[in-house]
Amino acid sequence: MKKGGFIMNAITKSSSVQGLEVFLEHLQEKNMSDNTICVYRYAVEQFYRLYPQLTSRNLQLYKVYLLEHYKPQTVNLRLRAINCFIAPVFSCPHDTDPAENLAG
Repeated sequence: MKKGGFIMNAITKSSSVQGLEVFLEHLQEKNMSDNTICVYRYAVEQFYRLYPQLTSRNLQLYKVYLLEHYKPQTVNLRLRAINCFIAPVFSCPHDTDPAENLAG
């Protein structure tokens, strides 16, 4: 599927298990709190319980599901976790200074 100028391949639940472990190790290396790691893990596991593949469509459906079942703060936290999980080479938004992306 084409999304935002790149091709997003479907990632199945079985292939995500190893990815989840790498992701959790990455969070530990970044000295994320135990609570954050737990919450991020839960979000990824919840996604894969609901949807068998990581696709653009399933991500959209997950967002709708979250909006229908949770408060905005929880929705934002779960989406932040998923975004961090799917970022290229597990590069979390926490890894860089957002100001570096500003033109000017």
